[in-house]
Amino acid sequence: MPAGEEVLYDLYRNSAVKSVELSLETAGKLLRKALKLFGGSPREVDAPVFNDVLRRAGQHSLLDAAGSPG
Repeated sequence: MPAGEEVLYDLYRNSAVKSVELSLETAGKLLRKALKLFGGSPREVDAPVFNDVLRRAGQHSLLDAAGSPG
């Protein structure tokens, strides 16, 4: 791969990764905000790692399997 194409590839790859990171960060903040409405102290909602936030959001039906078959 020529050097110019390699630089563009790296630029696009890094942009995609950064976009996903930003999307996950925003989703986490919004889910934490929504979970606070379901009770519990803000400290309990803010403490868990992202996987726990997703699990709690699923328990409260804040997430669905959009696009999945069936």
